[in-house]
Amino acid sequence: MLLLAGHVVRFPPSVWLDGAVAALAVAAFEAALVLPPVVAASEGSLAAIVTNLAYPLADLVLLMLVVATFALTGWRPGRAWLLLGVAFATSAIADSVYLLAVATGDYVEGTLLDSLWPAATVLLGLAAWQPLRPTAAVRIEGWSVLILPLLFAGAALGLLVANDVVAVNLAALLLAAATMVAAGARTALTFHEVRALADTRRQALTDELTGLPNRRRFFEELRVALPASARGDSTTALLLIDLDGFKEINDTLGHPVGNRVLSQIGARLRGALPERASLARLGGDEFAAILPLGIDGRAALALADQARAAIERLFAVGGLSVRVGASVGISVCPEHGTDPDGLLRRADLAMYEAKAAHSGARLYLPGQEVDHRDRLALAQDLRVALERDEIILHYQPKVELATGEVGSVEALARWQHPQRGLVEPGRFVPLAERLDLMGPLTRTVLERAMRQSAAWRRRGIDLTIAVNVSIANILDAGFPEDVAAALRRWAVPPGRLQLEVTESLVLADPVRAVDVLGRLGELGVGLSLDDFGTGHASLAYLKRLPVHELKIDRSFVQNMASDAGDAAIVRASLDLARTFGLRVVAEGVETTETWRQLEALGSDLARGFLLSRPLPASELVHWLERWEPARPELGSRATVRTPSHPERQPSPGRFRPEPV
Repeated sequence: MLLLAGHVVRFPPSVWLDGAVAALAVAAFEAALVLPPVVAASEGSLAAIVTNLAYPLADLVLLMLVVATFALTGWRPGRAWLLLGVAFATSAIADSVYLLAVATGDYVEGTLLDSLWPAATVLLGLAAWQPLRPTAAVRIEGWSVLILPLLFAGAALGLLVANDVVAVNLAALLLAAATMVAAGARTALTFHEVRALADTRRQALTDELTGLPNRRRFFEELRVALPASARGDSTTALLLIDLDGFKEINDTLGHPVGNRVLSQIGARLRGALPERASLARLGGDEFAAILPLGIDGRAALALADQARAAIERLFAVGGLSVRVGASVGISVCPEHGTDPDGLLRRADLAMYEAKAAHSGARLYLPGQEVDHRDRLALAQDLRVALERDEIILHYQPKVELATGEVGSVEALARWQHPQRGLVEPGRFVPLAERLDLMGPLTRTVLERAMRQSAAWRRRGIDLTIAVNVSIANILDAGFPEDVAAALRRWAVPPGRLQLEVTESLVLADPVRAVDVLGRLGELGVGLSLDDFGTGHASLAYLKRLPVHELKIDRSFVQNMASDAGDAAIVRASLDLARTFGLRVVAEGVETTETWRQLEALGSDLARGFLLSRPLPASELVHWLERWEPARPELGSRATVRTPSHPERQPSPGRFRPEPV
C-alpha cells in the first residue's frame, strides 16, 4: 500500500470502481473454484479449518490488491508492479493447487509445483530492484481502459449464469453479484464523466466573457478550413480585428466597463459577417474571423468594413455611452500562405498597417514582413527614447487669411534617433499607440512645447502653441492637473496653449471627454476639434464641447479647387462653424488658388506647405523674420502677434504625420 501511495498521487472514483470490479471478479472465481474442495477436505476443529483456509484467503487478498492496483494505474502499472503481480499470481496458483492436491490426496513432493514458491520469491526480489517511474497523473481515457473491467464483469455474469447448470456456492454468487453492481455503478459514472468531459472541452475551447471560440478552437477550425484552399480549390480569407481605444476605456472607466463592451462584440460581429463565418476571440481586445470558402480579398475588405461599422456604433454600458474603433488586417489562403501561423501573422501585419494609416482595413501585401521586422527593432528603441530626450518638436505656422499675421504654431513630434536620424511621426506614433505609450508621449510633447514657449517669450515672441493630445490623455481625469502643472512650471499663460482633439477621440467616451475638456477650458486653455468632417460627431456633441475652433481636414482642402464635392464640404463646415461662433483653420493649403478660395469663403486661418513646412524652433524664428504674407495683394511684411481668441486646434488621440 505504501508503494502504491508513492506511485500514484490521486485516483478518481471511476478508477476505484475499476479496481473493485476486477478484485470482486477474481474473488468470485477464487471462491467458486478453490474454496469448496478445501472446505470439504478440512477436518477437525474450527482452528484446523481456519488454518487450512488462511493460505488461499491470503492469496485472494493479494490477488485482489494486485488486480485493483493494475486498474488503479490505468492498466499500465510499470515493470516493478508487473513483477509483483506475477509473483503474487504465482504464489496464489501454487497455494491453490497445493491445497487442492492435498484435499484430493494427489500431492507428490518434488514436482513442478514445489518450484513455484521459490520462483515467486525470486520475482518479489526482482521487483524490489526495479526503479519506480516518476509519479504522474493517471489518464483514464479511451476504450482500452474499459476492456479489462468489461471482461471481468462479463466473467462474473458468466458465473451467475453457470449457477443454473452447475451449483455454485453462496459466497461465489454474492461476490459475482457484487461485481455486477460495481460494474453498473462504473457504467453510470462513465456516462457522467463523458458528459462532464464534453462540457470541460467546450469550456476549454470557449472564451468565457464573449461566448466565442477561443484561440485554441480558432486554430483547430483554421486547420480544418485551409486544406481545400491549399489545394487551389477555393480561397479562405482570414480577418484579424483589433479594437482601437479600448485600453483607454479600461484604464479610465475600469475593467468591468471594458468587459461589458467586449461581451457585446461577439453579437455585433455575428450580425455583420456571413452566417457561416467562424468567429473567435484570440485574447484581450483582439478578435478573428474565418470567412466562408470562396471569398477573395476584395470581398473580404467589404466584409471588414461591415464589421468595423458594427463595432463602432455606440455601446450603452451602465448609463454610459462609449465608442471604440477597430482596425482589421486580412490575409487570404493560398495567396498569402497555407499554414495557420503564417496566415495569422500576415493578417496581423496587415492589421498593423491599417492601424498605422488609420485606414480601417488592409489586405496583406508582400514585403510587409520586412517592414515588420524593422518596426519591431524601432519599437524596442522607442521605449527608451522618451527617457533619453530623443523626442523633439517641429513647428508649423498658422496664418490669418485676412491679414497674413502669424499668431500661432502647431507642435509636431519628431524622433531624433541616434542611428536612424530624424524619424517622422507616421512611423513611430502607431508604435506608441500599440505599446500604450501615447500618454507618456503626449506629456513629453506638452513639456517640450511649454519649455519652448517660455524660451520664446523671453525673446519677445508671443505665440500660441497647439499640441495634439491622445485618447489616453483626454480620458484621464488627472490630465487637466498635468496641464496646469506644466503651465505653472514654465510660467506660460493658459491662453498660449491650445490642445487639439479629434472627433473619434471625443466619441470614444463623450461623457468623460466633455468633463475633461470642460476642466481644461476652465484653466483657460484653448481647445480645437481636429480633422473635422472625417468622423461621426453629431451637432448635439458639437454644441456641448467647449471648443472655439474647428480644423477642416486636409483631405477636403487640398482638392477643393478642382473637386466641387470637397469645396461644398469646406463651405458647409465654415457655415456650421459660424453658426456656433467658432474660428476655422483650413489644413493642407498648398496652392495660391486654394488660399484665395478659402479667403473668399471666410476661413480664419490656414496651415500648409504653401506657407511653410514644419520647422525646428530655431529655423521657425528665422522664418518669422523673413515672412512675407502669402496674399498677393499684401505687399508689406506681416507681423507676429498674439491672436485675440485662443486658437484651439483639434488633434486625434495621436500626432498626425506631417510630410516634410
